Amino acid sequence: MSRIDICGIPTNIDVPDDNGVIWTSKITAGWSSPTVSSQRANATGQSGVVLLEEKHQERTVEIKGWAFAPSAAAAELAFEQLSSMPALGTTGEIVYYGPTPKSLTVRQGEEPRVDEQPAGGKFHYMLTLVALSPYKRGLTERSVTIAPGATVNVVNDGNAPAVLTVAASSSGMVRVKQTVSGQVLRSKVSVASGTVFDGVAKFARSAGGVRLVGVIDNPSEWLSVPRSSSTPVKNEGSVPVVVTWFDTYA
Repeated sequence: MSRIDICGIPTNIDVPDDNGVIWTSKITAGWSSPTVSSQRANATGQSGVVLLEEKHQERTVEIKGWAFAPSAAAAELAFEQLSSMPALGTTGEIVYYGPTPKSLTVRQGEEPRVDEQPAGGKFHYMLTLVALSPYKRGLTERSVTIAPGATVNVVNDGNAPAVLTVAASSSGMVRVKQTVSGQVLRSKVSVASGTVFDGVAKFARSAGGVRLVGVIDNPSEWLSVPRSSSTPVKNEGSVPVVVTWFDTYA
């Protein structure tokens, strides 16, 4: 079985964790595709229907496995650890080490389940995890610096659109254009060095991580790069910007 890390716990590697527990896991549902939402309506004056909306929604992942512990005490610790994979109210990462390793940010979808209370050093478990953003991403963050007036090709090797995050390298006006789609991300005012326009979270924040209001101009768009493509991105602003992204997968 391929290695799978669940919220920092490596599984399927036959190596004990810090408590001496060996974990196995298998993804039984949800990894192959997110949930698809499709809305249709009757076509006027003709047979068939028209498509109103089609998109991916959340992704629900089910993971089953075993915890093998050297003692009942270690099994009890492993049993308790399940509630932090991830802890309620927080997020964690599933990392699947297939031919192309990918990660997915998840939250608890349901309470962790086990066959019974730990006994004899091993037990079976099941996790139901939900990814609010349905797309998987490569493990390596890509990054490029674009000088004012310059254009750089941004490459996405994944099979889903890759969202771009833009950071100002100095103080000034930010204006970045994805030239194929015509999407433009622009600041309304001059921003401080280190200001980040986070395309994943869909808001701007300061270098210190404080969310900023009134910084993004209207109209303005969050930038993305189509799947399996190399797309020109132009810096039309007055400051150098650092553009970061991940190869993105459905």
